[in-house]
Parts: sequence; structure tokens; C-alpha cells
Amino acid sequence: IITSQPGARTHQWAKQIGAQLKRQTGIPAAVYHVGDMMYQADRTIPPGRILFLPPEQLGHLRTIVFERIHLDMIQNPKRHAIVVSHACFKWNHDLFTGLRNQELKGFAPHTWLFLNTDIDQVYHRMRTKHPDLHFSFHHLLNWRQEEIVLGETMAEGLGLSHRYFLIN
Repeated sequence: IITSQPGARTHQWAKQIGAQLKRQTGIPAAVYHVGDMMYQADRTIPPGRILFLPPEQLGHLRTIVFERIHLDMIQNPKRHAIVVSHACFKWNHDLFTGLRNQELKGFAPHTWLFLNTDIDQVYHRMRTKHPDLHFSFHHLLNWRQEEIVLGETMAEGLGLSHRYFLIN
């Protein structure tokens, strides 16, 4: 499992980790980007606007995505699985979970990576990608802290002893 703050370029990290796993073990890795898969599950959502949906709809989309991931893992058991998501989200200044332990238990994860990057870079990427949204440094720092605390709590709840913090 890889969780990160917004704007941390997890796509690149997940690809690199998948390639390294294949080199080290000879077993390919499937990378599941939960956010991308949510957009694919409902093509009516404009790019960059998924958090404008009500939390109930987001939860429903996430459930659909995790069912698809789980099915793909069952159909392709001889490969590593890398699940990429945020541990939590903000919606109208409310915090809600991006992952649920009951969804993750079926995957039997053994490693959790927390990806963090320089807050100045995150701020710049978020302002460039979403110029109409107003993110402050304070907001992004809080989101980062919430990602870490919630992810740590979930990893501990799943009994994961392999937890790593990557700083880019």
C-alpha cells in the first residue's frame, strides 16, 4: 500500500517500486491507482473534480474499485499488487477516510509506504494543476499530517510491521 499527500507524484514512485520488485523477484507487479480507477468507474466526473462529489458517492465508487482490484488479484494471483491511494480526504473542510481496513484485509498487505515530498513542491503542483482551488501551506501541511496519522493507525490495525516513510 502506498499513501501520500496530494501532489506527491505517487504514479512515478509506484512504477519504480513495481519495476524494482520485478527485478528482485522475477514476479511482475500490478499497480492499482484507486483515484484513477474511481474516475474510470464514473466517466461523468470531470478531471480533478472527484472531491466535489458527496462522500456517499465517493464511498460507493471506492467500494466498486476495491471489488475490481480484489477480483483482478484473484484472477492474477502470481504477481505483486501495489495499491495507491490517499489515506484520507478533505471534503468541505471535513475529513474522511480514503481507505478502510475491512477493504484492505482481503488483500493481506505486508508493507505500507508513506510518500512525502517537499511542501513547496506540493504547493506549486497543486496551484498549477488546480489554479481555481485555493490551497494554503497550512492546509497542505495539515493534510500531510492527517495522511500520516491515519495511515499509521490503519497499518497498525492491520498488523503491518513493514512501514516505511519515503521523502522525495
